[in-house]
Amino acid sequence: MNDLIDDQTNDEVVDAEIVETENIEDTAAAKVLTLEQTIKTYYLSLEMKREEVKKQKDMVKDAFMNDQTLYEKEEKLKEAKNEIAKKKDTISQTSSVISAKSQIENLSDEIKTIQENLSKFLIDYHDLSKMTQIEVKQGELYEIVQQAKLVKKNSKYKP
Repeated sequence: MNDLIDDQTNDEVVDAEIVETENIEDTAAAKVLTLEQTIKTYYLSLEMKREEVKKQKDMVKDAFMNDQTLYEKEEKLKEAKNEIAKKKDTISQTSSVISAKSQIENLSDEIKTIQENLSKFLIDYHDLSKMTQIEVKQGELYEIVQQAKLVKKNSKYKP
């Protein structure tokens, strides 16, 4: 009986393709290497463009600094700004402004905490439901967006 089952099983398999896992792994590794090289190229391009922007900004700044009339007007403006800063400092010392600034700081901290929690919930929602949109208010659809960025390893960012 087992021979009969074996014969029937063997007859059903006519063509089969053997997929080598090494080729798949090589392809994935090649894609990773290509992607890594692309990231490095884009990063270096970004750095070069930033350096070029800095040079151009310095050139524009120098052009303005060489104009005597503009320099004199800017000096008068600096004096006026100093007077404004002194007046603002005086107003900032009042108890009502100090209280309001404290409330602003507390509210800002609460907003940051709520935003961080909302972000975590949105990621969980997206992972579980596979949905990319959510209706928060009636008729208002919001898209769930995740963003990745490159952070230097020795920076203050510690995952």
